[in-house]
Amino acid sequence: MPHFARLNEELVKAGVPLVVLPGSEVQVTDVAVYHREFEAGLYCHLGDGRTFTLLEFNWIEDLSPPDAPALVAWLRMRGMTPIVAHPERHRFFADDPGRLRALVAAGAWLQITVDSLLGNHGRDPDASGAELLRVYSKAVLHRRPQPPALLRAVGWLYLGNPQWNQNSTSACSMTCCLWLVAPTKRPRRPS
Repeated sequence: MPHFARLNEELVKAGVPLVVLPGSEVQVTDVAVYHREFEAGLYCHLGDGRTFTLLEFNWIEDLSPPDAPALVAWLRMRGMTPIVAHPERHRFFADDPGRLRALVAAGAWLQITVDSLLGNHGRDPDASGAELLRVYSKAVLHRRPQPPALLRAVGWLYLGNPQWNQNSTSACSMTCCLWLVAPTKRPRRPS
């Protein structure tokens, strides 16, 4: 991706110790279409590689494919880790937690937006994000160091101690996220 290469060259010239990688959420409304477009190489996965892909489901429940767990398993068999983008902001996952559990059981990771935990998307995503942390985070919160904004958000949520400067997190809270679920076994690739 030439735009990212040029941007990174400029960052090096400016002495900024940062590398910017491409990536995007890929909205899934139809698993068969996703398969075709994936095989055709139409998606920009995280880092423009084939390790992680960020799946977004439509806000309209009827447009969320019922066979999404099969898609997650299909991606895992291809060596990718699918990450469900901001499930705390989708009412249908809160109303039917089994839908999200099926995605996790198939091998998906979850991404919870810090702004949701801080209440910036309203009470429902805040409560849903807190519940997802309660349910899924025990095994993974201490696996690796988290960015400071995440530590403040998790500290705020669990300790009830909002002793942090909100201005210091506002610039990064929209882009910081918490990767919650890391399956313990990776499916074998087909021979």
